Parts: sequence; C-alpha cells; structure tokens
Amino acid sequence: MTALQEQLPLFEKEQTHYTQDPNFKHFVRNMFNENCKERREHGQREYKNIFSYFRKNHQFVIDEFNKKEATRNG
Repeated sequence: MTALQEQLPLFEKEQTHYTQDPNFKHFVRNMFNENCKERREHGQREYKNIFSYFRKNHQFVIDEFNKKEATRNG
C-alpha cells in the first residue's frame, strides 16, 4: 500500500455529515489550492498534500465551510 492509499480514507475515518457531502470535499480542495498559492507567494513550503493540509487545519476548514453554508442558506 502506498502512502497516498493510506491517506485516502482520511475523510472516511472522520464519519460525520461533512464526509458524505461532496460540497465539503470540493471546499476542502479549494481551500488547499488557495493555501498552496498563498504559501508560494510568501516563499513558504506548501503542505505535502491535501490530507496533510486537512489534518493540520481541520477545525479551521470546518468552521469556514459552516460560515459559507450559513451565508449561502442565509
């Protein structure tokens, strides 16, 4: 099993309503991409992959997703 295969169940390990929501997974991808861009612009090292980013920032990402959803469903 490769390291990536070991990391794939990240969302599934955290069995919440978020893990089943394709909008959440898309949101996490967008947040990761934005973080990579910001880090490049500031000369910082990027996270190795989306899973590393999510593990380190999971509460922040969830909070931001909830804010976005509250605004959208307003």
